Amino acid sequence: MLQRQGYQISAATNGEQGLAKAFEEVPDIILLDVMMPNMDGFEVTRRFKKKPNHEIHTHPDVYRQIPA
Repeated sequence: MLQRQGYQISAATNGEQGLAKAFEEVPDIILLDVMMPNMDGFEVTRRFKKKPNHEIHTHPDVYRQIPA
């Protein structure tokens, strides 16, 4: 659906690959599945939070919803 609207899409098959791609490509938006192989979406988000100086910025409300 997003491709039809002209957006460039980059997909990953698991959490580790998604995390690596995110730091490499620095996308405008990241959509995560909660249940992914190797690393779930919650863990991917936690790892983003641990790198606050990186170009990937997250909305604080997202972190309030992620279990520690």
